[in-house]
Amino acid sequence: MASAAAVTDADIEEKVLRKVKDSDPTIQGLKMRLGTDAHAIKLFKALKKNRVISSLSLFGDCVSNKNSKPLAEGLRENTSITYLAISESQLGPEGLTNLATAIPAMTQLRSLILGPAKGNWGVMDAAVAQLAQLISKHPSLTRLEITGYNLGDEPARSLGFMLTLNNQLKALHIGENPIGDEGLLALARGLKENKSLKHLIIDRTIATPTGLGYVVKALKQYNSSLVRLSMNACKSVDIKTVAALCDVLNDAKALAYIDVNECNLGNEGADLLFKAISRDAGLKRLSIGSNGITNVENLDLMLGNGLQELDLSENQIGSAGARHIAKTLRYNRCLTKLNLTNCGVGDDGKRDLSKEVLFNNIINKVSLTTGDNGKGLDDAANKILNRNESLAVERHRIRTAGVDKANPTAELIMVGGKTSIDMGMLEISSNEQVEHVLKSVCPDPSGVRQFLLFGNHLSELPMNALGSCVNLTELDLSNNRLTTLPVDIPRLRHLVLLDIRSNQIATLPAELAQLSNLTGINAQNNKLTGVPQRLLANPKLSQLRLVGNQLPSPLDALYEQWNNARVDLSAKGLRSLPPEVFFLDKVVELALHDNELATLPAEIGQLQSLKSLDVRNNKLNALPWQLAQLSRLTKLALDGNPLTKVPIEIKRAPVPKILEFLAALKTGSEAVYRSEDS
Repeated sequence: MASAAAVTDADIEEKVLRKVKDSDPTIQGLKMRLGTDAHAIKLFKALKKNRVISSLSLFGDCVSNKNSKPLAEGLRENTSITYLAISESQLGPEGLTNLATAIPAMTQLRSLILGPAKGNWGVMDAAVAQLAQLISKHPSLTRLEITGYNLGDEPARSLGFMLTLNNQLKALHIGENPIGDEGLLALARGLKENKSLKHLIIDRTIATPTGLGYVVKALKQYNSSLVRLSMNACKSVDIKTVAALCDVLNDAKALAYIDVNECNLGNEGADLLFKAISRDAGLKRLSIGSNGITNVENLDLMLGNGLQELDLSENQIGSAGARHIAKTLRYNRCLTKLNLTNCGVGDDGKRDLSKEVLFNNIINKVSLTTGDNGKGLDDAANKILNRNESLAVERHRIRTAGVDKANPTAELIMVGGKTSIDMGMLEISSNEQVEHVLKSVCPDPSGVRQFLLFGNHLSELPMNALGSCVNLTELDLSNNRLTTLPVDIPRLRHLVLLDIRSNQIATLPAELAQLSNLTGINAQNNKLTGVPQRLLANPKLSQLRLVGNQLPSPLDALYEQWNNARVDLSAKGLRSLPPEVFFLDKVVELALHDNELATLPAEIGQLQSLKSLDVRNNKLNALPWQLAQLSRLTKLALDGNPLTKVPIEIKRAPVPKILEFLAALKTGSEAVYRSEDS
């Protein structure tokens, strides 16, 4: 197809109009801002006989109510147009009504784009009702956009009814219109009947959480084929709407793109989405910019689970958030685009991101506004993303594409270094010839420090595949079919990071505790029912990801928050604390309120980083003296407990006074306190 002709000059307009009239094959796509009414009428008449234009985009004041009948006549007799866009026009209710009459005759039309229109045309109810009625029976239209047309609830009702009758439409964009709750309710009713829609865009409506909830619930219950949902700048999104959206993610496996920019989600809403996405491998793109997000601790839960593009722009995550994202990128095998524009990231955060992008061969675009002091990430990342030969670590990668079983090393790619036994990184991914490749490429793997074996459909590793990797620091066995870990993993004394997510592993061997350098385990989406306490006792283990396993409650909630500074186990029906809680040596805030706890174990004194403990609304009669060992504790919430063994003046005292009282119990008073409690 020839490129569209962009026309502005009057003389050029005349030439183009003649070519349109003559069906010149060089103009198959036409974008035209009509300068005069006379030229508009000439074009509309020329369209009657034109049989080559397939894409037509019209702009300007001359596309108006006055000229709408000639426009409709020209379109009605045209048999070639598949794409029609009219924007910045003066088409009001009368013009839209006339245009609608041409739609049934345009049997090749696939896309109809209307708006935004100029001026405030007021009530569009009747015009949109007629358009919706005619579209409902159209045989080929798959995309409809009506944006910036001041559509209210009544036009939305017409479009909702149209959805009940039309099973050809795949994309509906009605954003930037003042549609309220009643309009979205009608749209939700249409979604219940429609089985073809894959893209729904309802940006910048004026609906409340109730109206948005109608749409989200309808998608969950009735539409499993939706690919894209955009609610950009719907500022009334609340936490219930986000929770319902998370349910959609769990059920709608086709959903690949969500846009909730400018929706006031905050940290709580963002965390809910991050956790839901971690349990769903279908989502490929998430836009969550301008949402007041400052904490991205749970972001690592979803990265590595299929997400390819992430837009976090205009959130004040700062350098601390950038550093956390940088650490997360170590596990990245999917993310290709990351937008951190205007996120308040300083030079130190940029440097950390640069280092991780340097050693990540998946991500290919990072957007980040640089400050005045230094170019930060951008220049460094550009060099690396262009694959300059400044790459310090030799990488050997072997992928499936073109691999010949007779010559499985044919696709060996060397980046930035020479062939060497000291490879640094060995990646054998999506490859069914792992054992042969290992012997051919890496007869002596003692120099390998990063070993990537993800996506190879392995149910077990070849014999002694790891035993010789004595200097290995990172091992990636993700996205295979392993049911157990290799027996030689405990020999990897230098191992720092272990990625075994998306396998079928039921238990983690206690021998992992022997790996004194191990700082991170990603075991998401397996069949784990527990974690050895010996492993939890490893003081260096700071990153533990276990979402998507078969852990019993409340362990599932505990491990989901394992790496967080704040852990919330409130309202879980706890009668006693799981012993795993006492391995949270870096937890700063612990919420245990609204449970059934009758005692706090003495081991609570092991949580030396704890600053805030909330045990409101439990059944505590006494407090253990070991609380006095928590030297950083500044907040202790006790309301709603009997505390019959604690003097009333102590219950109401400041935290230092309470801790002083408990410290005294360690000596002579302790026996009295305990005897009264018995």
